[in-house]
Amino acid sequence: MSLTPGVYAHYYELNGDISVEPRVGLKWAVGERSSFSLGTGLHSQLQPRQVYFCRLSGEEPNKDLRFTKSGQLVLGYDLKPADNLRLKVEAYYQYLFDVPVIPEKPEESILNLGDGFYNQWDVAFENKGTGENYGVELTVEKFFAHGYYFLLTASLYDSKYTGYDGVERSTKFAGNYAVTALGGYEWKIFSNLLSVNFKIANMGNKRILPVSVAHAGASSVYDYGAAYEKKLPAYFRCDLNINMKQNYTKCAIEWFFEVNNLTNRKNVWMQVYNAGRQTYDYTYQIGIMPMGGCRVYF
Repeated sequence: MSLTPGVYAHYYELNGDISVEPRVGLKWAVGERSSFSLGTGLHSQLQPRQVYFCRLSGEEPNKDLRFTKSGQLVLGYDLKPADNLRLKVEAYYQYLFDVPVIPEKPEESILNLGDGFYNQWDVAFENKGTGENYGVELTVEKFFAHGYYFLLTASLYDSKYTGYDGVERSTKFAGNYAVTALGGYEWKIFSNLLSVNFKIANMGNKRILPVSVAHAGASSVYDYGAAYEKKLPAYFRCDLNINMKQNYTKCAIEWFFEVNNLTNRKNVWMQVYNAGRQTYDYTYQIGIMPMGGCRVYF
């Protein structure tokens, strides 16, 4: 059994905020192929720099924002049933406090901002919000041996926040599940190496902030009473890669062909209300994209 304690410290010169964070990690080996682990501690984070330098009516209301802090706990089990195979299970819990929230939008939190096209930081925040993240993750990994490899990960989780009004809601990014799988096989053909690789991802998408029905003609009036209750359609993507590699004395040449989003899935990235038509428009991520080429390694 091994115990690793530690202390980490932050100091932000702009406003003089200090954070001292104790942490500890514990690992307990059970035989030669398995072990339990436990990690806990306090962590802190600065906000994007634009937040602190926001100016409203000639003032800088966010200059004295404190660090956002979180207490974290992770429990894990690691098993190596074979020389090239690994199984890992982790359960985690994270409690966030001193989260910046917006008095003028008491239902909102900075935890939901930052993924749009425009600057979302030009508001006055206060460190009065909280949040929770918790879930369980499974990883099955086959290291490359005998010509093939694979990696499977699965996660079930939830993400909550409380705004200035103290009401608990799901965060914008509470997709609740994520499953990814990747793998590949390699053949040796004379002095060439031919490999075929794939990657598949399926996960819950972001949650939405609907427009108020009572103000359907105004695109900027949102229904915060139903904030982040519904999600966009699930995300799915499959990628395929084929390459042939030839090794020489002083270089290697690789010919490759790959297809991203093999099924041409229309994954929704953003929902925007169209006031003129009084309907929602969607911005989609990239569709099917084949590409190929040659790489030279020296």
